[in-house]
Amino acid sequence: MLGLTLSACFLLGDADKETGASTTPCWSTDACRRVFATSTFYGVTEIQRTAGTLKADTACNARAAAAGLTGTYKAWVSDSAQDAIAHITDVGPWYLMDGTTLVFQNLAQIPYAGGVGGPSNPINQDEYGALISSGTTGAATGSNAAGENDLTKNCSNWADSGSTMEMGGGLITQTGSAWATGHVWNCNVSLRLYCFEQ
Repeated sequence: MLGLTLSACFLLGDADKETGASTTPCWSTDACRRVFATSTFYGVTEIQRTAGTLKADTACNARAAAAGLTGTYKAWVSDSAQDAIAHITDVGPWYLMDGTTLVFQNLAQIPYAGGVGGPSNPINQDEYGALISSGTTGAATGSNAAGENDLTKNCSNWADSGSTMEMGGGLITQTGSAWATGHVWNCNVSLRLYCFEQ
């Protein structure tokens, strides 16, 4: 139809009979991808890289499977082997689970510098699409604002869960750089993970 634009992550087509709103999510046709914060919390030993694989990725895929989601997911986590920005493949745009809230148009939008970049909206929905507005809002990343490994805040490369070590991350209620960095916890704390569909 002429003059009709896609203003959200839902495609025109399967319209709701009462409201006329589309009920076909764009990820069903590969027009976008999903991003969520996990509903469960993970400690250092559940994030670290083992035999070349980040356990954080395994956690993201386990949460996606529990929610009945298709696709493959990777965590926004940096370590000495790979920066988070290099870990995520540029297959955006990424939307929240509600299918209408844009978070990142593409990979280039994710790093934050000079007041530019970062999420358009907070990643405050879990894998079930539930809004997370209270409780623990921290997400472990071990990354700086550019999505690079923060050597001083990744619990000795996700290997030390001691209470005197530092774990860097962000808050799922925030945008700018604060969504992924600028907050510090002890390494004996369990936090959420950010999971990007690939």
